[in-house]
Amino acid sequence: MAASKQRPAETTTDFAEIVKRLTAVLKPHAGRLREEATPGRYALFAKTDLSRGRPFYIAWLEARKRYVSLHLMPVYFDPGLMSGASPALKKRKHGKACFNFTSIDAELERDVSAFVAYVMDALPEEKLQSIAAGTVERERAVKERAKARAKTSR
Repeated sequence: MAASKQRPAETTTDFAEIVKRLTAVLKPHAGRLREEATPGRYALFAKTDLSRGRPFYIAWLEARKRYVSLHLMPVYFDPGLMSGASPALKKRKHGKACFNFTSIDAELERDVSAFVAYVMDALPEEKLQSIAAGTVERERAVKERAKARAKTSR
C-alpha cells in the first residue's frame, strides 16, 4: 500500500488561520502605519495627507475564494527587494508584489516574517512620504493631460 502524502501537523490550509498567521506577521510593523482590519482582510497604510485623504496602502492581505493573497507595495516600487525573499516565498509570487497562499507551515511563516521585516526596514519614513508624493504627482499629471486633451478636442 502506497504511503499517502500528509502535511506536517503545523501546516494549515484553513484560510482563516492563514489570515490570522499572516496578520500576526504584519502587525509588528503597524507602528508608523495605520491599520485596517475586517474579516478576511488586514491592511497597513501610510499616515500621510499626500494621498488626498485616501488610504495609501503599503501592505495588505485578504482571503480570496481559492487562496489568501499578501500584497507588499514596497516590492512593487523596488523590485530589487526580492533578493531578500526565500526560494519558497518566490514560488508563491504572482505579479509584481503579490504572494498567494493556499497553505502555510511554520517554516514558510518564518520566511514570510523575515521578508516582511526586510521589506519594511528598507522603507524609511522619507521613502514612504516620497512614494506617496510621487503617486499624487502622477495623478495630477494624468488629470492635466486629460484636461489638455479635452481642450484640444473641442
